[in-house]
Amino acid sequence: MSGSTLFNLSLLTSDMWAVAIRLLFYQQQVKISDRSFARDHNTLHIYAHKI
Repeated sequence: MSGSTLFNLSLLTSDMWAVAIRLLFYQQQVKISDRSFARDHNTLHIYAHKI
């Protein structure tokens, strides 16, 4: 796996933690852009496991 893939995974993972904390602790709504972060994270996860 290349360094850029790991870098992107780490950035998206930190975004996912921010979304999870917002949902669990602050009970705020999730925006469409947050859902796109989840989709991107899942896509990179699939890509990482195919290599």
